[in-house]
Amino acid sequence: MKTFFFKLYGFVLKISITKTFYFFKNGVLAALFSLFYGKNLFP
Repeated sequence: MKTFFFKLYGFVLKISITKTFYFFKNGVLAALFSLFYGKNLFP
């Protein structure tokens, strides 16, 4: 039973880590994208 909870916890932890990573990556990309295109659109 203990190992089951440990695996479940590890699984949830892995999911949350990947989620935060993707959100962070997308946020950074969106910021760079808007910065780059903002400069081009509004000189």
